[in-house]
Amino acid sequence: IKRKVEKTDAGRDWFNMTSVLAAPANSYQASVNAEALKKDQQVIRMRNFLDPKKFYKSADTPSNFAQRGTVIESGAEYFSSRLTKAERRTTLLDEVMSDSATRKYTKRKFGEIQTKKESGGKRWKKSMDKKRGKNMQGNIFAGSRKKFM
Repeated sequence: IKRKVEKTDAGRDWFNMTSVLAAPANSYQASVNAEALKKDQQVIRMRNFLDPKKFYKSADTPSNFAQRGTVIESGAEYFSSRLTKAERRTTLLDEVMSDSATRKYTKRKFGEIQTKKESGGKRWKKSMDKKRGKNMQGNIFAGSRKKFM
């Protein structure tokens, strides 16, 4: 029986780039970096949901081979498209969530999804009764399922 062997590097054409999953088990720092890289890949895959006005053609397929680098701006970009020190974060997820407009949009969308998912349930009925001003406390039959004889 042949077992499928996972590649630990991307090959000679890709300069033997190591796999994200092939982090040494005894190295704590390597495992932390691998987890951060996986979260960054997840943010990139779900970028369609972060900005409602921006259209992305398709989601990227996740790859086991990735590297992280630092973007070094030129002197010409000093005022136009660089991040200030206050805006810089350690990971891509932190950077995206530090943006107030993105955070506000995701919070609003999350609330909409939650209300849609709970519709028809007991909590939803109670909230709708509360909105409509129905007071069920005065009703003696509220909550009881017993039949009176």
